[in-house]
Amino acid sequence: MEKNSKPIDKKMPYLLPNDFFERNEQELMQRVTALQTRRRHRFLLWIGGTAAAAVLTGIALLTSTQPLTIELNTLLYSYNESMTNEELQGWVELYEADIFLSYE
Repeated sequence: MEKNSKPIDKKMPYLLPNDFFERNEQELMQRVTALQTRRRHRFLLWIGGTAAAAVLTGIALLTSTQPLTIELNTLLYSYNESMTNEELQGWVELYEADIFLSYE
């Protein structure tokens, strides 16, 4: 086995500018600041969109619930009026036998 007898040259293969590290640090801080700003804007936009969707959903539910409740009550009242006494008594017995509905 033959050893390489050439001396290793410890000379730097390239040169850096004098202000390389300072400039690199400044560029990195600028990028980090820009990234944080973009994230903050994206987060605020997401929060605003979610809040707007929640408000619109609430308005839609509140405005559409009342007519539905009135129609449902009218329908149930007319259904109860058309029932015979035996049918009503059957519903009362069913209610009294139900442990969840008649719980006190």
